[in-house]
Amino acid sequence: MKRLVLMIIPTLIWGFVFTSCGSDKTEDDNILHGKWKLIEFNSFYTIEEGYMSFDYSQNNIIYKFEANNVLTISGDVNNIDYRGHEIGKHSYEMLPKPPSGGPAGPCIFGLPIKIDTETHAIFFGWVYFEYYEGSAMHMSTQNGNLILVKVD
Repeated sequence: MKRLVLMIIPTLIWGFVFTSCGSDKTEDDNILHGKWKLIEFNSFYTIEEGYMSFDYSQNNIIYKFEANNVLTISGDVNNIDYRGHEIGKHSYEMLPKPPSGGPAGPCIFGLPIKIDTETHAIFFGWVYFEYYEGSAMHMSTQNGNLILVKVD
């Protein structure tokens, strides 16, 4: 009996180790999956344009992140000054988190995500608006910041 127990314990430990290492998916991937509505774009300050903010809360621009690393962006962007990603299908990939490096930790850099060939930083949080309360994502792009809220 003692020999059987000594054989079972290492087997359970090895089984746990291999099943824990079997997936590259992270909690951040699961948070990202689903539909997100673009509600705002804030540009970086430039001498030519200054600081600009665009309210898309009345438009139905949806970023749908699927588990198979496909991002589908849909919505009618005709007749508006749209500053987000191109409407259509895109590939995306969550990149490894940067090393903590300093006292501020990795959150100062956000979570890196690659959409097609551009790398962005995303941050997750919670927002309270007159028309919405819930999960939100802040995506930093080359031209400014997108604010999206979870709709699915």
